[in-house]
Amino acid sequence: MQQLGYRKPVSGTEPDQLVLVEYVSSGRVAIITLNRPHADNAITKELAAQMIEILETIAARSAVRVAIIIGAGDRGFSFGGDLY
Repeated sequence: MQQLGYRKPVSGTEPDQLVLVEYVSSGRVAIITLNRPHADNAITKELAAQMIEILETIAARSAVRVAIIIGAGDRGFSFGGDLY
């Protein structure tokens, strides 16, 4: 079994959308994706602000019954707060 371990974020520019949202199953399911795979989806102030805005929007939609939060990339969901 391979351990994931910590690694310094890969240098590069941040995507415009740090949090993505997709509605499926006739708009009843919201899939929220943390979009910082180069930094193992570590949460920054900007990402947290976008996530709060999206969650508030979803909460106001009576059709949405469930929200699923996932992380982009293949290393893990989120490695916590970004200390850089």
